[in-house]
Amino acid sequence: MFSRPVPWLPAEGDAALITVSSRIRLARNLVDLPFPGRATVEQRRRILAQASAAAAGIVAAASRLIVSEMPDLTDLERQLLLERRLISRDLCRMGAGSGVLLAPDEHISVMVNEEDHLRIQALLPGLHLRAVHRLADDVDTKLSRCLPYAFNERLGFLTACPSNVGTGMRASVMLHLPGLALTGQIEPLMRGAQELSFTVRGMFGEGTEAVANFFQVSNQATLGESEDQTLGRLDAIICRIVDAERVFRQRLVRERREHLYDQIGKAYGSLRYAHLLTSKDAMNQLSLLLLGCDLGLFHNLRRGPLQELMIRVQPGHLQKLAGKTLEEVPRDVFRARLVREKLGNMADA
Repeated sequence: MFSRPVPWLPAEGDAALITVSSRIRLARNLVDLPFPGRATVEQRRRILAQASAAAAGIVAAASRLIVSEMPDLTDLERQLLLERRLISRDLCRMGAGSGVLLAPDEHISVMVNEEDHLRIQALLPGLHLRAVHRLADDVDTKLSRCLPYAFNERLGFLTACPSNVGTGMRASVMLHLPGLALTGQIEPLMRGAQELSFTVRGMFGEGTEAVANFFQVSNQATLGESEDQTLGRLDAIICRIVDAERVFRQRLVRERREHLYDQIGKAYGSLRYAHLLTSKDAMNQLSLLLLGCDLGLFHNLRRGPLQELMIRVQPGHLQKLAGKTLEEVPRDVFRARLVREKLGNMADA
C-alpha cells in the first residue's frame, strides 16, 4: 500500500517548476439525512453504505474505488492518506460511519461523512484545472444517478457550511513559491488573493502552516457564479502568480545572488551530511534544492527525485519505509540517513 510514487507530482520540465498540482473538491449531501456533525452512527453508516454501493458501478472493475471505514485504518494508513493529500486532517480524526473511497491510481478519492456526506476529490499534476474538473464532474454525475443529492433551485447544492452552498466546488492549485517567500511577498499575495475572493493556505490546506514554500490557492466563492467562471478566474490568478514568481526568482539572482547561493549551498551541505533531521527541516531545505535545480545550479540533482523525497521524509511514509513505528529521535535519524543516501546516489550518478 502506497509504495509507488505519488501520482500528483509533476514530471520534469518547465511547467513543473512552479505549479505542482490541481485539485477539485465537490461537496455533496443526501436529502432527508442530517449533516454528519448531527447524524447518529447508524445514519452515518447508512450514508457510507449508500455511497459505497453507488461507487461500485461507476468505474471499470480494474480501477474500482476501494472502500475503507476509518476505524478499519491504522494510524499509519491514515497518516499516509493525509500525506498523499487523499483525505483531510478532519477525516483522519473521524470514527465509525466515516470513510474514504479511493481509486487505485489515487487520482480520485471520495471522503464520506467528513463535514459533508460526500467530498468528491480529483487530483492531477501541474496546472490542469479543466482536466481535473472533468474527472471530478464525471464521478459526481455518475454518483448522482444513484444518490439523491440535496439541491435547491435557487441556492444550488446544500452543504453543512454556508460558505460552500451553491456549486459546492473548491478548486485549488498547489504552487512552489520560494521566490515570493524569500522576498517577503507572500503576505501581499494573500491580501491580493483575498480581495479577489481567493484564499492562500499551506500545503495541507485550512489550518496548516506553510512548509517548504508550498502554498495552495483556492476559491472562496461558491454562490453566484458557475463552476466554469470560478475555474476561469482561478486559472487567471494562478498565471499571474506564476509570472510574479519567475520575476522574483530572477530578482533574487540579480540582486542577492551570493546570499541566495549561500542558502542553497548550506541546505545541500546540511542534507548531505546531517545525522538528525526533522520533517520540517528536511522539507524546507529540499525546497531550496528544488530552487537550485530550477536555477541550474546542480548538474546531478533532478527535481523529480527531490520532489518524491519531500513526500518520503514525512512521518507516515518514513515509517512505512522503515517497516515499523519510530519514535521522534529514531525517526529523525532514519530520515537523515535516507536523505544522505538519496543525495549521495544522485551525486554519484
